[in-house]
Amino acid sequence: MKTIGIIGGMSWQSSVEYYIGLNELSEAYGNGFSTVDIILYSINFNEIEKLQSKGDWEGVKERVLSAALNLEKAGADFLIIASNTIHKILPKIKGNLKIPFISIIDAIAEEIKGKRIERVALFGTRFTMEEDFYRKELGEKSGADILIPEKEDRRKIDEIIYNELTKNIIKKESKEAIKSIINKMREKGAKGVILGCTELPLIISQEDSPVHVFNSTEIHIRKSFQFSLGN
Repeated sequence: MKTIGIIGGMSWQSSVEYYIGLNELSEAYGNGFSTVDIILYSINFNEIEKLQSKGDWEGVKERVLSAALNLEKAGADFLIIASNTIHKILPKIKGNLKIPFISIIDAIAEEIKGKRIERVALFGTRFTMEEDFYRKELGEKSGADILIPEKEDRRKIDEIIYNELTKNIIKKESKEAIKSIINKMREKGAKGVILGCTELPLIISQEDSPVHVFNSTEIHIRKSFQFSLGN
């Protein structure tokens, strides 16, 4: 089994989900005591959030690249970033490494193609929803139309992520707000919704949605585990 290097801490809540999810898959695969070889580099999210707010993505890149290089030196066979938004700088750091990255965007695109869903809504941080780095690549690789919520709904989702979910705060009213936005996107023709932030599955699951839910965290975990086995 390959050793997985995880760049986490963005936020720590979702990093915990990766650790649990990967080991649950390993236990099921190994019939009991099998666990995953993991090296976790947890970045201080406060530093990253300040850089994002200033639009200093070069600073984000340098911080994440440092973590990636340390994981490579520590013996990781491949890397994953436990965050959707941070994939914005992935193309700028991959060339500096000798080991591969398993992209969350690639994993979701493969899942959408497998489900043969042609129109999906994308929920995430404002960076993920509004900028081209995620939507364009995902649309090209999945072949699906990627829809995003209206401006006010995007603001609401982003606010819930940063002010609540990254702090492990789960509010019933926030859950209902996101469910309402899912229904709006269904009325616009979306047949699925991508939880394109690794914190969103903390508040929304398939039972909350009238359309198929693409849980980016679960999909990425599954793809990473398969890769660790050489599949």
